[in-house]
Amino acid sequence: MWVSEKEKRTRLIKQELTTLKRELVKKDLENLLLNANLDYRQEHGLLVNVPFFDEVIELGIPSFSFRKSRGNVDTLLKIVILKYLKNLEKINDEKFFDFVNLRELSLIKAKTLKSIERLFAYDAKSFLRYGIALGGKEMAYSDTSIIFTILPGVEILFVFREAEEEREAKLDVLVKKNIQQIFSETELLYLTKIIIKKILNYAKLKMCEDFL
Repeated sequence: MWVSEKEKRTRLIKQELTTLKRELVKKDLENLLLNANLDYRQEHGLLVNVPFFDEVIELGIPSFSFRKSRGNVDTLLKIVILKYLKNLEKINDEKFFDFVNLRELSLIKAKTLKSIERLFAYDAKSFLRYGIALGGKEMAYSDTSIIFTILPGVEILFVFREAEEEREAKLDVLVKKNIQQIFSETELLYLTKIIIKKILNYAKLKMCEDFL
């Protein structure tokens, strides 16, 4: 029976989700949560509060129910959260704290970053201001650098270089080695796109306010 590529991907994602659930229930999760200082309580198993950007996602285990205050938790986000909990021991492993550039590793395509590069080509100050307003922190890394906390211990670093006469603007995306090893290319791209969308939406809002 013929199966489309989309259907194949859907099945693989569902299979991965099932596998992660099985692996997670085998772990000493309470001990992992205590060591990671994550908030949880006993309620028909465990009810874990997972900070994700500026909101909290509530996860029930072993029911694996997901709930957040705004909208639904999509399948890819469920995988990200379960992978995060499964790998809590690796999150703070200092052996892997060096940053790796996802763009240089071809894990992020240039076209994904174009919208930021075009909008802030000659305005790195606004890029920095908007990023900080969205919860990012300025870093003394290189050029204009902002680090965003996705989950506790999971950070994505945006490094933006303004355009000059013969040089286009450039945005690099970096994560620590342990994060790159925990999450797949698809998941890292998913998280990067969330940050980009937040920045673009906020920029649009501020520009409208300035116009009024």
